[in-house]
Amino acid sequence: MKIGKCEFLKPKITAIVLGLLLVAFTAGTLPVGINLQDNNSSGDVVTSTAFNINPTNWLNLTPGGSGTQTLSTANGGSLTMTWNTYGTWYTTYDDGVAGDNQVYHGWAEFDPWWNSAPTPGQYYFTISGLNSAFPSGCVVQTVAGDDGCSTFQPTTVTNGSQTLNYSAFLPYTDSALGGVSTVSTVITDDTITLIVPQGAWTAPGGYLQAGTLSGVILRDPPQ
Repeated sequence: MKIGKCEFLKPKITAIVLGLLLVAFTAGTLPVGINLQDNNSSGDVVTSTAFNINPTNWLNLTPGGSGTQTLSTANGGSLTMTWNTYGTWYTTYDDGVAGDNQVYHGWAEFDPWWNSAPTPGQYYFTISGLNSAFPSGCVVQTVAGDDGCSTFQPTTVTNGSQTLNYSAFLPYTDSALGGVSTVSTVITDDTITLIVPQGAWTAPGGYLQAGTLSGVILRDPPQ
């Protein structure tokens, strides 16, 4: 159990419409999803379509806040994920889509707001082998979840220093939440590293910006 979070009244949360964030792509290389799993519950693999990606195209990582894993993709290539984070937890957030919720369920926290700041490069999520799965490059979105926050810290893609922002926001309250980031520009590098800043408590009134990562979505560049 995490400590140090302020408690608020938790109103019923309506599902956040994510359709505007999930951009349309023409047929081509199959999309790939990467699902992080927590080791505080039984975990949750993706068994239903999630964020418009078939469950067979989701790579379910071994539960835990750190590790290295190489998995084959439906495109014939393979991706290697290496990550180190503060730890993992799970959320009960529900956007009404079973597959989406399986991705939201487990999330890695890069550093909680109440903890001492991490050293540069201490926490990261790296994906390599992208050229084998996406020979024409790809675009990236990230998925975040939390069991008690107001919004999410942006994800930085170190290649080109792109920032992927979240629109999910519960002003001045602290409840289960999930969100999908904006879409990156086309990336042709074989390896990318994702960094999420430490969580932050913002005053006055106070709202928590969680620094978490639940999943990564990789797609062909839009045509």
